[in-house]
Amino acid sequence: MLWLVIGLLSFLLLLGLLLSVPVEAAVRLEARAGLRFYFVFSWLFNLVRKEIAPGGRAGPGPPPRRERPKAKKPRRGRFGLGTFFHLIRARGLVPALIALVRGLLGCFKIRRISVDYDIGLADPAATGLLFAVIGSVTPFVSAPRRRISLRPSFEDRVFIQGSSSARVSLRPITLAAPVARFIFSRPAWRAARVLVKEWRAKSD
Repeated sequence: MLWLVIGLLSFLLLLGLLLSVPVEAAVRLEARAGLRFYFVFSWLFNLVRKEIAPGGRAGPGPPPRRERPKAKKPRRGRFGLGTFFHLIRARGLVPALIALVRGLLGCFKIRRISVDYDIGLADPAATGLLFAVIGSVTPFVSAPRRRISLRPSFEDRVFIQGSSSARVSLRPITLAAPVARFIFSRPAWRAARVLVKEWRAKSD
């Protein structure tokens, strides 16, 4: 029994350490003779890494096999719009959901944001007016980890060329606090009771 407890505690400790390692995601969008999208996901100090880039799609596979249509069985206990409206009316649920979303978003850390574009409108006067507005706003959104560089292009056509990128990180273990606060809150329990009542009513 003692070894079982020690093994369980060791597993929980190892799981906590793994979930404390940051997960990093990098996104890059390029606008040069078309749009190109790049996404890089890494974890465990790049031991786990996944890249999504243009041209990485697999070729066409064999044609899908035709399957005989199966007879649809009547679904019992299915939730609909009525259940959704009952959930929304649960006292305190909407503020609790908003707090949950804010808590989850607060777990993400912005490491770097870069915006670098040449922009032009068909009318040079409109381009100048646009950059007069951009120039007045840029100082308020610039920061050491946010690099914003927008340059006017006075060509007689709509023109946008450049790239933008962002890198964010997340420690998965930090998601536990906002999720636990929501699960053990009174609005969540009220919503759970509504779901149970609806399920029982539709199953009878």
